[in-house]
Amino acid sequence: MKKNTHYIQSLLCAMALFASVDATAQNTFPANGAVGLGTINPMPNFGSGIGLHIDRPAFNGGEMFLNCTVQDAPDFMRLTNASGGPNEFIPMLLGNKGLRAVGGSSRQALLLTGNIDGSHDFAGNTSPVMTFRASTGYIANQAPFQAIVNRPLFSWDNAGAIQMTMLANGFLGIGTTTPTEQLHTTAGVRFQGLPFQANLPFVVGMDNTGRLFRTNVTATPPVPGITNACSISDYITKSNSLGNLVCSQIFDNGTNIGIGTATPVSQLHTTAGVRFAGLPVYDPKSGNKFPRYFTVSNKFGDLQFMDINTMAQLDCKTPNFITKTDGLGKLTCSQLFDDSKGVGIGTTQPTSQFHTTLGVRFQGLPIINPDSQQPRYFVVSDSLGNLSFNDINVIGGVSGVQSDCTTPNYIPKTSALGKLSCSQLFDDGASVGIGTTSFAYNGGAIFSTGNIPSSGTAKLAVDGVVMATGYVATSDANYKKNIVDIKDAKDKVLMLRGVSYDWKSGTDKNLDNLKQLGFIAQEVEKVLPEAVVIDKNGKYGINYNMLMPVIVEAIKIQNKEIESLKAQVANLVGENKANISISTEVSELYQNQPNPFRESTVIKFKIAKNANSKMLVVYDMQGKQLRKIEILGDAQQVVFEANSLSAGMYLYALIVNGKEVDTKRMIIMD
Repeated sequence: MKKNTHYIQSLLCAMALFASVDATAQNTFPANGAVGLGTINPMPNFGSGIGLHIDRPAFNGGEMFLNCTVQDAPDFMRLTNASGGPNEFIPMLLGNKGLRAVGGSSRQALLLTGNIDGSHDFAGNTSPVMTFRASTGYIANQAPFQAIVNRPLFSWDNAGAIQMTMLANGFLGIGTTTPTEQLHTTAGVRFQGLPFQANLPFVVGMDNTGRLFRTNVTATPPVPGITNACSISDYITKSNSLGNLVCSQIFDNGTNIGIGTATPVSQLHTTAGVRFAGLPVYDPKSGNKFPRYFTVSNKFGDLQFMDINTMAQLDCKTPNFITKTDGLGKLTCSQLFDDSKGVGIGTTQPTSQFHTTLGVRFQGLPIINPDSQQPRYFVVSDSLGNLSFNDINVIGGVSGVQSDCTTPNYIPKTSALGKLSCSQLFDDGASVGIGTTSFAYNGGAIFSTGNIPSSGTAKLAVDGVVMATGYVATSDANYKKNIVDIKDAKDKVLMLRGVSYDWKSGTDKNLDNLKQLGFIAQEVEKVLPEAVVIDKNGKYGINYNMLMPVIVEAIKIQNKEIESLKAQVANLVGENKANISISTEVSELYQNQPNPFRESTVIKFKIAKNANSKMLVVYDMQGKQLRKIEILGDAQQVVFEANSLSAGMYLYALIVNGKEVDTKRMIIMD
């Protein structure tokens, strides 16, 4: 009878499910006790039990096996295939809360419940009421179940977004799908209601990956833990930069607390200042009749409260004046006057919220970066001394300063109309220019020594004449190294050509129209390249300070030669005093004309009458002899032909009686 009852129940359930099964499928009720819907060979579940076997036809866009509803609610439960495609079956049990015309529902959409008889709930019964199981193995052929090794076991998601995952090894991740511990969370963990237990030797620690562990509170290295380095009794501990405990400044002997002292004589004893912040303000006009106290200190630093009208004598009788303390502890009137409408300093009739009869100084104001987007304001004053803010770029009718200087880094100046315009001063933060914005330079090109030219940026550049009462150049030996004597100073000076010249007009420089004396930088570069600088536009300049030591050394050499010649002459006069005849006539060499030249130039000279041999010798700038011209008879000049010589600078010397009279330079142009 019991078997028949189960059979009838299965039959009724099967009849109820016919609406959910394709009408063209074959349905059967075989003798094995199983009910088949959509199949004539229903498979009983595990052995000979009664079961229901539902076969759906091939995938046709959606597969629903079971749909259960009630008449008085829009809710339903369905058993469907969640695969979304053919050749795969992913069972899904769906509980749905339907739309209600009036109100809503806060109850569950699906409730899974495991219920047992109360007699089964006894001590020692470790079998769980409900089990969620994942394993390998094919149920139909009774293959043994095997544990999952690689794939996650379970996941809990919210509309497809995974919130919690359990791996095959039992690791549970909250906010992560790859937990590395038994409990792995990507956000904070809160423990509430933990019991308190004192004198336990362990604490919970955390490494730099967020992993928690238990450690001994007094562990010493190499065992990880918290080291308490405070061994002095009654001191409150604090954490140092390593996370260990050390003694703080606070000492508590159970009776008094000391800050900075281990012998407190009061309930709170500090060796430095005490600051109270956020104290309430007492309003004397509130009508409160409580006495007003203030804090006073004795010579030991002990604080106590005193009635303000008991301790201090008030000598300020003028209403609205702020009081101050004099040297005797009395209260007198200060300069501050406050009538609740304005504060005055030096006046009892403030016409603004803050009114002073003398100057006002602001110190420590922050500097606003001019490149920021913050509006820039400045303080202006009217004829009565009232201050107000104005935008620094305000224009057109509104009181303020109009700035017409829009070029970055120029220092503004005030025009006759009170506007700001660009001055000649330029400051880019690294260099200052007056009439120029060019500061970069390189050392002059060096043709013969092979040295690498230096470069730099001028701290101050001026396009024009500089007038000063003095100039001092740094020359301390403590700043110098590699100090050597200047060699060949006389030869270098003899190779320099001093010239007079006028500045050209219409150039990019601010030049005057006065006659000038100096050198040509391109010529100096070939003799003293260290003294020549070149700006970023390729324009040459001379550091005249560098010429002075060379000239000094040349004079010293020349002076030695003169002294030597004087001695020789003196010896000759002494030996041949009766017979010697000293000629005062000397040979001279003049500058060639024209210079520079292309094809030929005239070199003039003067030869002393006692000359036995005389010639002109031409050299290149490296000292290589190129030509030798014999001077015949009483000739006073020669015509020099460039011929095959290439364009450049050359030297020519007058040699008389085997001695060099003078050397000058000439330039051949293309």
